[in-house]
Amino acid sequence: MTEEQSDLFATAVTGTFMWSFKKGDNIVYNYDVIWALYGARNVAVGPHAKAKFNKPIVILLTAITECILDDFTNRTRQFVHERMQNITERQVLDFKTKKRDKLEHYIQAAKKHNILGATSNDIYDNLDHMRKMRNRVHIQNTKNVLDNDEYTVFTDANRQLAEQSFETVISAMMTRFYRWGSLRVSPQDVPYPWR
Repeated sequence: MTEEQSDLFATAVTGTFMWSFKKGDNIVYNYDVIWALYGARNVAVGPHAKAKFNKPIVILLTAITECILDDFTNRTRQFVHERMQNITERQVLDFKTKKRDKLEHYIQAAKKHNILGATSNDIYDNLDHMRKMRNRVHIQNTKNVLDNDEYTVFTDANRQLAEQSFETVISAMMTRFYRWGSLRVSPQDVPYPWR
């Protein structure tokens, strides 16, 4: 990731919709790690070499998505002075009265209130699939989540699903829940290592 791309991504996240600047900084750091994984993936040689990068990429994309939804939830629960657009008082009250501290809870709340402005539930189902894949960081798979063979879980198709879902979340947060009255970066300008 070039310095310009890093600055652009940081502006898109910390300068647009993140409430906690420290969480935003950590997102930028982890996104830089993802960018490095794509760089290594692009030069990997061998029939299955590129696929070996799918697991860490999916796990980190999901971790960033969880951090974004966590920040949104906390922002909604704690907002006092700054009025958030595209969210009703009833929705804010729901966020304030129910404790949410897991990705599963964030996805359920986002789906219930259609936080991402989706026209179908596909994005929320995809986020839940990402959550299940992320939970496979535990190699032993004690809870029998998804397939027992990780190479059938961390496929190119599932990595692409995570990429598309990540883009949807970033774009929705930038356009629906930005701070300070105007966007400083357009969602189309956000750099992605898979493009």
